[in-house]
Amino acid sequence: MEKRGQMKLKNFVSVITFFLIVISLGGLVFHKVEGWRYIDAFYFSVMTVTTVGYGDFTPHTDLGKILTMLFAFAGIAIALYVLGAASKYFTHFHLTKIKKEDKETAKKKLEKEISKAVRKEETKVEKEIRDVERDVKHLEKNSNTTLKKRRLGYKK
Repeated sequence: MEKRGQMKLKNFVSVITFFLIVISLGGLVFHKVEGWRYIDAFYFSVMTVTTVGYGDFTPHTDLGKILTMLFAFAGIAIALYVLGAASKYFTHFHLTKIKKEDKETAKKKLEKEISKAVRKEETKVEKEIRDVERDVKHLEKNSNTTLKKRRLGYKK
């Protein structure tokens, strides 16, 4: 299910396809109405919806002028929608990538902290073992000394 603010690739491709169809229809209409070559008519369509409008092509017929006004309003609105859709799609794509990287970074950081804590505990345990071994040796030494004294007849 698509969350708010997300756009799937399929939807994005649909929006781009619709935009290209609008540009193509504009080109075909201006070719027919103004009698321009196809390349000039498509060029005019793109320049109109992108608001560039160099002015090297202008409609000369009244019908061409009326269609240009309608095409400009509709085409510019569609072009802005396409820009918004592209922004939404690529932002979602980028944020998803960042979240994945953040998860991986957090996992590595957690593993590092756990490893550090384990090493610290291992060090504590090793120290306790050394202390116990030292105490055992001390007790053995003292008990051996006490036994020797008892054998020799020393009293406390």
